[in-house]
Amino acid sequence: MCNSDFGEPMSNRPAAITQADNQNSRKRVCKFKKRDVARAVGAAQAAGIKIGRVDFDLETGKISVVSAATLTNDTPLDDWLAKHGA
Repeated sequence: MCNSDFGEPMSNRPAAITQADNQNSRKRVCKFKKRDVARAVGAAQAAGIKIGRVDFDLETGKISVVSAATLTNDTPLDDWLAKHGA
């Protein structure tokens, strides 16, 4: 079967995947390592902080350790009810 059997030559057809698409589909390189997270968690624990959550920003490589004391299970409705005496 010839390429021209489909109505137009291959050179006139748009590429299925462009180079820009191919670059966006590549696997991202992580900007931090497991040991960086372990250091951040260890430093927080050494400071006496009870860890509630660890957040990662994959774009910048930022590691945030959030204290368990700052986390609440209250919903906005619970906050509203507390303010309005219900």
